[in-house]
Amino acid sequence: MSRKPAFAAAAGFERSRAPGRIRIGKGACALILAISASAVQQANASGTIVPAYFRSTSSPNHWSTLAASASRVQTTAILNPSSGPGAAKDESYADAVEKLHLSGGKIIGYVDTGYATRDKNVVLSEIAKYKKWYGVDGVFLDQMTDDVAHVTYYADLYNYIKAIYSGFHVVGNAGKNTVEQYASLPAVDTIVVFEGAYKSFTQYVPRSWMQSYGRERFAYLVYSASSASMKEVANHAVTHNIGYVYATDDSPDNPWNTLPPYWDQEVTKLRETSAPCNPFGFLVKLNNWCSW
Repeated sequence: MSRKPAFAAAAGFERSRAPGRIRIGKGACALILAISASAVQQANASGTIVPAYFRSTSSPNHWSTLAASASRVQTTAILNPSSGPGAAKDESYADAVEKLHLSGGKIIGYVDTGYATRDKNVVLSEIAKYKKWYGVDGVFLDQMTDDVAHVTYYADLYNYIKAIYSGFHVVGNAGKNTVEQYASLPAVDTIVVFEGAYKSFTQYVPRSWMQSYGRERFAYLVYSASSASMKEVANHAVTHNIGYVYATDDSPDNPWNTLPPYWDQEVTKLRETSAPCNPFGFLVKLNNWCSW
């Protein structure tokens, strides 16, 4: 007399009377559906990382606009008071950060790494200031290298950061494709694999290894983009496994000092591209195997 393996019984699988078929019990189906739904949502998770390099005093409307849209799309704003945290806490920035947090947005602090030339202790001290003064959710490591020779600098820095602030989102701005080790070690959580003008973006080709990682590991920052071009950037991100997108029509001399006039359209577009895929095609097939 054959016996059902213990693991199969626990999972709710049993062999059907029909040869070659397996009947899946209610518990197993529920588990499969839960896992598949979670995987679908993670695979399609996306949002925007906004270089919010606008003054909280002279451009308060930009911060208010970011806060208002944070409830509509996953928003991470890069805080940059003075090419870093500055010498002291700025209460106007603190107020802007608080409003964005209350709206569900995230804040990461800008820190220059000088292409792996800055002392790591100095970098860590600036991160500590951001955390103490503004309660940031992560860090934006600017001027990150893209080669193998310097990846250990960022991997070491990443480990230091995570040891102190385990929940931090660490974003590295290479501005172009990197070697895979920046993702695999990892050296950062998210890599900005393109930063530049839309004209250059039209020639951009992601590395094939990027398809092996989650979309949240990669980001685009594009300037000199019309509203139509912004939509092309968002579409390109979906088809090339890029989780974070920000596009603006601002000029290259200072492209991150304002929000684009089409910001509301961009938020709407990002909401469309981040909507979870419909898993019902899979459920129809699964229904043939489930026993309720």
